[in-house]
Amino acid sequence: MLSCKNNTKTVISGIIENPKSEFVHLTLGDSILTNKLDKTNMFNFEINITKSGYYRFDHEEHTNLFLSPGKNLRLSLDTKRFDESLFFTGDLAAENNYLAWESLEFEKIQNPQIRLYNLEKDKFSNFIDSVTTNISNRLSSISAPDSTFLRTEKKKIETFKKSYLNYYDKMHLLQMGNIAPDFKCKDMNGTNYTLNNFKGKVLCIDVWATWCTGCLNEIPYFNRLKEKYASSHIQFISISIDDKRDIWLNTIQKKDLKGIQLWAQDGKNSQFSLDYYLEECGLPCFILIDANGKILNARAPRPSENLEDILKNLDKKN
Repeated sequence: MLSCKNNTKTVISGIIENPKSEFVHLTLGDSILTNKLDKTNMFNFEINITKSGYYRFDHEEHTNLFLSPGKNLRLSLDTKRFDESLFFTGDLAAENNYLAWESLEFEKIQNPQIRLYNLEKDKFSNFIDSVTTNISNRLSSISAPDSTFLRTEKKKIETFKKSYLNYYDKMHLLQMGNIAPDFKCKDMNGTNYTLNNFKGKVLCIDVWATWCTGCLNEIPYFNRLKEKYASSHIQFISISIDDKRDIWLNTIQKKDLKGIQLWAQDGKNSQFSLDYYLEECGLPCFILIDANGKILNARAPRPSENLEDILKNLDKKN
């Protein structure tokens, strides 16, 4: 890695295996810096920052970096296994390797198929205790970590624990057989739709947003299911939680999306998003509601996974 003559300069360099484009990007506050990969797929940023903090690195997917003034950091990754392959060397290697590991740990917990909210509350609490203890122990194993990093990560663990206990209380209301929360969403013409509009049919909802790459990747799979079960008792609808209606409309038109396309006004802060606790779930999210308006699965598998297996059984029953 290149050394830095000026100790106020921070250097971020690295190599990308199987690059998906020529460029990498680094976000510093409101600014986005771009660097072109050389012939060996390496890059190098030299930046001026005044304090330690978290910054975003992008190459199709993204990760957070912890950087400090005058420090050097080198990363390597393989785009075929972006998160799993991230590895850091340099001045802040321990902090950033911890962040990469932590991200994977959180992904395991957030996997919707685990369905933690079906556990009894004491078992759920014990599980979250074991997770936070494991993460805390890993954090404690870092030798002489940056003080800002240590303080921030300790707070993150505390916040995680509190949010997941709240998550349980919310998601417990969305268990199979419970009445599904009603919603009011608008179509492209401004017409309101509620859950009552779909009474008598099994409802399969694709919750998405234009900024969500995973959501866009699932659309072709969702459309194929929609076409395959067009004559069934299953109604397919899409609900966007974009904050801005215009962005949603432009994407609908640009991608020529068909069927019932709805928008939850106020996006991530909409009542729909709050009632279905989408903040913790992440996107895309697929929700199944039966013909009587009761929850079948508030965190159904993706269409690219095994959602059709569930739909086949539902179709037979109806």
